[in-house]
Amino acid sequence: MGPVPIPRPDGLVTDVPPDAARTPVGATARCHDRWMCDHAVTADQRGADVRNEPAAPVAVTLPASAGSSARARQVVGDAAAAWGLSEDAGDDAALVVTELVSNAVDHATGPVGLTVSRTESGLRIEVADGSSALPQPRPVQVDSARGRGLIIVAALSRAWGTDPTADGKVVWAELDG
Repeated sequence: MGPVPIPRPDGLVTDVPPDAARTPVGATARCHDRWMCDHAVTADQRGADVRNEPAAPVAVTLPASAGSSARARQVVGDAAAAWGLSEDAGDDAALVVTELVSNAVDHATGPVGLTVSRTESGLRIEVADGSSALPQPRPVQVDSARGRGLIIVAALSRAWGTDPTADGKVVWAELDG
């Protein structure tokens, strides 16, 4: 098995050896990547055996374009795998982030912020956009391929909601892992 991609908060993905990516939280791990060393441990711990602490949130800014949902799925899937969440949780998270990012692209303007955080029982997905309009579930038209996004989010999430911000809103969903 080759290197495992680990999402970084700057939007890039770092490849690390498979044994490093599988190191359980709290286990001793060797710091393999300079960026990860700089951001995960203090300077005096670089190159030394260090404790693998719980994962930091992953945050990326996506353009308001059709390809952003695919990039969001990749970020969420990589994070879920790196955090050792179940394959089902990763699949559910991919569907949820697709719906949230698609809604932001369809109904807001400007870039879309995506933050994925590890929670005690799974993960939290937050999608920020520049519109203050709150998402509204709408009646499903049986002959339409659209209009089911928030129903999917509600069905797959433990909880979901919207928080207004000074610049728009954040729509979030929490999933069990």
